[in-house]
Amino acid sequence: MKRIVPFLLALGTLLLVAGCGSSPKPQAEVAKPKELPSWYMNPPSNNSIYLYGLGDGKNQEEAVKNALSNLASRLSVTVESQYEVDTTIKQGSSNSFAQTSKRNLKSDVAKIRISNYEIEKTEQMKYNHYIVLVRSDKEKFYNGLLKELDVKLSRAEEQKKLHATSNILKQYTFLKETMEGMKESMTAILVLNTLNEAFDDKAYLGRIEAMNREFDSVSKRINFVVKGDSASSGMIEPIRVALTDSGLKVAPSTNNDSLIVQISTRSEQTSGMGFIIARMVVNIEVKTAQGKTVGGNKLMINGHSPQSYSQAQENGAKKLGSMIAKDGITTILGITL
Repeated sequence: MKRIVPFLLALGTLLLVAGCGSSPKPQAEVAKPKELPSWYMNPPSNNSIYLYGLGDGKNQEEAVKNALSNLASRLSVTVESQYEVDTTIKQGSSNSFAQTSKRNLKSDVAKIRISNYEIEKTEQMKYNHYIVLVRSDKEKFYNGLLKELDVKLSRAEEQKKLHATSNILKQYTFLKETMEGMKESMTAILVLNTLNEAFDDKAYLGRIEAMNREFDSVSKRINFVVKGDSASSGMIEPIRVALTDSGLKVAPSTNNDSLIVQISTRSEQTSGMGFIIARMVVNIEVKTAQGKTVGGNKLMINGHSPQSYSQAQENGAKKLGSMIAKDGITTILGITL
């Protein structure tokens, strides 16, 4: 009996310790997610003074960038609802210029640089999530965009004067690049009309039209005359076809606005693997009618035939067509258009 009592006491102590050890630990409270602020859930609408944009990102810089994109997107909706673009300005003699449709107007407006803005609200939701509300003063935005448009058009007009005495190729290249840039100017004019009802677009459209008339004139005048020696007879047609397909005029004879493409070919015959091989070095030189070299290239072309050397040369000429299709006629001629 005396032995049983200590044993029971020891057993009871063990059970008590075991019971205390198995009791569940209190769980830590799960932090509630931070609620989005009211200014983010119900952002202010654009008004007569400010334009607004919302954005979020992994840091404040990214959130601001996305907020500006949102601002531009909201602005584009306003531009789209107010204007149906009339394609009254044309590029060249046949292609419509600045044919801005509702489908691409939003993306065009999104490219407008918004430099005048303020961060109205910002909050860090968690360590890698920021939200931002930006606003842009409409008057400052308008004045900045108007100044950029004036500078761009004035610079283009000044460059046009400088190119007036350049050769026909330089004039054409400059005016083509300029008219491509004018598409952005047309979008800027639409935005300016939206920002300020008093904006008078007639003078700006007139300046763009004058630039386009000049491009139209040069496009009608520029022409290519393609010539070659007897060994280059097969090379002439692929170049003529490629120029025509690019919308350029190919003329039978030279005038003051001609660009002369002169082709000369050296060819030697070898053989290998049962084929007759024509190894050809094709020299291309592009000159103005006044004799100024404006481009050129040297091509190494191998033609193969199991039948004859002349057939190998013809197959080499066909390879030229493939090279033009791959690299483009301007690369083959060594010019910029």
